[in-house]
Amino acid sequence: MAKGFKISSLAALIATALSPLYFWLLTGHGGLTAGVAFMAVLIFWRHQSNIRNLLCGKEDRIQSREGAEADNAAGEE
Repeated sequence: MAKGFKISSLAALIATALSPLYFWLLTGHGGLTAGVAFMAVLIFWRHQSNIRNLLCGKEDRIQSREGAEADNAAGEE
């Protein structure tokens, strides 16, 4: 997911949103799945600023090693 969007926090939020579904599919335990869902909600609540940055297009992107080296070289000049 991170490779596709090039935004690490977006990939983490998508994985968090899907974690209750994955948990339920793997265990079939509804009570514990509710706990996992609650934790996912807490994660989203704690990361509201990151979500706002994502929606505004201000969240940093993942760079390839070559891209990071080029940025560092440009900053040194």
